[in-house]
Amino acid sequence: MTAGIAVSMGVAIGAGIFRNPGEVAALLPNGTWILLAWVAGGALTLVDALVLAELSTSYPKAGGWYNYLRAAYGDFPAFLYGWAASLITYPGSIAAVAVAIGEYTTKLVQVSAPQSWFLPNNPMAVKAVAVTAIVVFTILNLAGLKIASWTQQIFTSIKVLVLLLIVAIAFGVSGTNPGMGASVGGAPPPTTSLLIAFGIALQFVVWTYDGYADVITLAEEVRDPGKSLPRALLGSIGMLTGLYVFINLAFLYVLTPVEMAGAKELVAAEMVQRRIGTGGFVMLTAMALVTVIGGLNAHLLSGPRITFALSRDGLSFAWLSRVTKLGTPIGSLLLHSGCAVLLTLSGTFEQLISMTIFIIWITNTLNAFAVFLFRFRYPDRERPFKIPGYPVVPILALLVQGCLLLNMVYDSRTSFSSGLRLVQTGQYGGALAAFLGSPVISGIVIVAAGIPVYWVWQRFLRTED
Repeated sequence: MTAGIAVSMGVAIGAGIFRNPGEVAALLPNGTWILLAWVAGGALTLVDALVLAELSTSYPKAGGWYNYLRAAYGDFPAFLYGWAASLITYPGSIAAVAVAIGEYTTKLVQVSAPQSWFLPNNPMAVKAVAVTAIVVFTILNLAGLKIASWTQQIFTSIKVLVLLLIVAIAFGVSGTNPGMGASVGGAPPPTTSLLIAFGIALQFVVWTYDGYADVITLAEEVRDPGKSLPRALLGSIGMLTGLYVFINLAFLYVLTPVEMAGAKELVAAEMVQRRIGTGGFVMLTAMALVTVIGGLNAHLLSGPRITFALSRDGLSFAWLSRVTKLGTPIGSLLLHSGCAVLLTLSGTFEQLISMTIFIIWITNTLNAFAVFLFRFRYPDRERPFKIPGYPVVPILALLVQGCLLLNMVYDSRTSFSSGLRLVQTGQYGGALAAFLGSPVISGIVIVAAGIPVYWVWQRFLRTED
């Protein structure tokens, strides 16, 4: 269970908790609403965790979401999910985390050696560090699940200590404390209701929790999954909610919501610097570096298991399901690492990451509905964990995911309208860029690109399971 919680929290805790508090503060009127958003995000994620706890213990196989989609809807939807996860979703996340490592590393070098080649404004230096990090942690994961999981437990423990240290600096060092009551000047605008602003803020909050469920991809490699997986999922949500609420309390204790909104992704740096001076920048940058390094290892640990399951079921090349004597899916791991390196060097991963949010929420919606399908089709199937409050909880999960998807579609209206106007004026290149600027449209394009691949595989290449 300890290793499971380490993977869950290791993926979830990353750049999000350093960047998103400022975004949330820019949308909400005061500290009370800000804290309520982080508590609500934890509650919404808990609903999703309960759904996954039942599914993962009923189908304790490597691959997580892929297995539930295949059992509920068949090979075709499962292949499309595995296609996106293998080439875009996880490699894109690995690339984003690796580049963050490069950025933080060059910032630290700049402080000690201002004339160094490794400067933050040198993209080649950032990419060099990023690719090196991917290679190093790929080799580490080749050493087997045991060593990789130990490493993840160490990094996750350090991450938690980093967040607790930030809280301790806020409350333990003397200074001005503006409190939570100050309002955010001019936000939300008078024409925007507080409810809509709160819904938009929840997108940032829920994204910060995302990744907690990656432990389900390791279902075959954990002891007693019927007990370990629910404990890991629910335990990590409880710990994450507590950490995120406390760290936002720390920010609000030192900074006003207006200052948080103005600092954007540097909220933590602003708070630490306010407390302990300019040395706080170096300290916090080092903290952030350790945090994102742990996230890189967690993504490499969990993501390849989805591709492994896809191959083992005969929906992809056999070499992707090869496993070393130490239990590492070597083919899938090398595929994820190779795609991540290409995305890192291409510099297009930021757009790809935004696309994956839409894909993830569609997957969560389908999985929530799958609970009802499995209960109806297989009423006598053994379920080590049953969702408490069924059917209310999965219905709530469907409603929440549906609202999030509708909100993303609503937010995409500007990109879609701009694309249509450009088409009308014959500017087709600009129209394509405008359309793909929408995570909804680009996410659909990525998934749809797998349709002809699936047809070719079924027609010419597929072998029996």
